[in-house]
Amino acid sequence: MPNSRKLTPAINPQGRSTNITVVEISPPLVESDLHRDHANPANNKKENSPHALTQEEWIAHVEKGWDEGKEEIGAGFSQIGIDAWRKAFGELH
Repeated sequence: MPNSRKLTPAINPQGRSTNITVVEISPPLVESDLHRDHANPANNKKENSPHALTQEEWIAHVEKGWDEGKEEIGAGFSQIGIDAWRKAFGELH
């Protein structure tokens, strides 16, 4: 996240006179089958990780962010990180 925190604000002003916008998307823990080789393949499912989002919930957050024209999109724990960053640094970074 730190590297993208510098890249997104640096690129977006350059694209303002064009139709290009860079959107920073910070994914939270999302349910998937990517953990199938773990000792507990369901360790990222809601029943084991209550903060996990379903893929549908995560996609809905991303689509809502796009519709609202946000330059930073997060959900769940990643949104907490975005909010903490903004509170600490504001629009400086």
